[in-house]
Amino acid sequence: MICSNCGGEVKEGTKFCIKCGTPQDLAKIQKIDSQASKKRRSFTSRVWVRSIIGIVILIGVLVGIGFSEYTKSEETNEKKALRDQYLKLGRYQNAIDINPKNVDTYLEILKLYSVKNMEDEGLLILKEGYRNTSDGRLKDKIQELKDKLPVTDIGVTINQNEKYDLPARAKIKVNNSEEDLVVKWDQATADTSKVGTYTLLGVSEKYERKVKLTLKIIYDILQIEDLNAVITQGQQYVLPQKVTAKMKDNTTREFDVLWNSSVVNTDKVSSQVFNGSIDGYDKNVKLTLNISPIEKQVQMGKTLKDKLDTFFSSFAEADVKPFQNSDISDEELMNFTILNIYKNNWDLKGYNKLVETRSGDINNGFVKAATIDTITYKYFGKKVTVHKSIPGYTYEKGYYKLPRASVIIYPFSQVNKLYDLGNNLYIAEISIYQPSINFVGDPHGSLDNWLKSDPHSPPTLSKKVTTRIKKVNEAGKERYILISYQ
Repeated sequence: MICSNCGGEVKEGTKFCIKCGTPQDLAKIQKIDSQASKKRRSFTSRVWVRSIIGIVILIGVLVGIGFSEYTKSEETNEKKALRDQYLKLGRYQNAIDINPKNVDTYLEILKLYSVKNMEDEGLLILKEGYRNTSDGRLKDKIQELKDKLPVTDIGVTINQNEKYDLPARAKIKVNNSEEDLVVKWDQATADTSKVGTYTLLGVSEKYERKVKLTLKIIYDILQIEDLNAVITQGQQYVLPQKVTAKMKDNTTREFDVLWNSSVVNTDKVSSQVFNGSIDGYDKNVKLTLNISPIEKQVQMGKTLKDKLDTFFSSFAEADVKPFQNSDISDEELMNFTILNIYKNNWDLKGYNKLVETRSGDINNGFVKAATIDTITYKYFGKKVTVHKSIPGYTYEKGYYKLPRASVIIYPFSQVNKLYDLGNNLYIAEISIYQPSINFVGDPHGSLDNWLKSDPHSPPTLSKKVTTRIKKVNEAGKERYILISYQ
């Protein structure tokens, strides 16, 4: 039962509500209970009806959604198949029109164009795709493709102050063929007032292909005549640093010239051609140097000839490489000196007075760096610039370590002619001979003498060399130093 006052539960037979203390009228309570029971039954019925209706609606919605998704899936598959068919047939625009927002379609078309080496058309497709989708992947791909496409180079040479209009169009190879395309340059005009080489950049309006124009502005030179010079063998000659040019306005002007070689060898009778270049001039400058023979030949007595033979044999023994104007490397100086020490400094007891020995090392000898300098100065008039290890010889703490030398059959030299250039300078023409292992003849002798002593294996001519030497006098002692060896 229910209390008529507070609505609390009242046990049957109880006259008062235990919650609020209100007296209870049994008939009234029964009426209230009856009404409450009806309300509960009515509410329960309505809940069931509503639940059933909700379930029916939910089922309908789910069925509708499923049918819609099924229909949409079927439609997507059909569109994809149709798109793929269009791509296969090369009908790219039809493939795009199916769904202009589909980024993959544009990327697929780019791949197809790339296979055909038609990246320029692929670039246009990517641009269309980016306009339709604003997709970042397409934007990045566009920039990547632009950087990849080759730049068209154009070269133009004009005279200083000559009027020059940048080309409005350019022949550009696109999609496997050459097209004449409109070009937009990064500047409107070209300044031709200063000589030099300038780079101008442009882009074609279609395909956005990069174009590079190399504009070379040269002096307005009409002519530079060829140069000629005649000198005597052994005479020093320096190539001119400037040349005179005739300009197109009938004036003359001097220009600095850069020659293809800065070294002039005048030791041999010859005709030598030098080519020079002028910055801002597109032609070569030509100089022909004719070297005539000298007339003052020295008549050598036996003493002088034998002395020079011995002097030049030292270089043959070391197989000195060609050099000019005392321009010989440190390595060549050291190689020469070490071989010279091995060859020429043994005493009667079998000891080399310039080579030191060390206990515990029977396979090597040791030579002071100062000794090397003394010998290079004696023969070349110069010392080693920097002492260091070279192939075959280790340098450490002021000494070179030299392995024991094996038996070597050394070549020797003979002077054929000697010319006096003046100022204690001479040109010597020499022959280098290679003896056999059994040769015991006179290295200063003639072929006839050698044949008499050994008719089967006389020394053979190895090569001929033209040299330049200088006679020096130091502390009252006269000697020769080698300046050039060709």
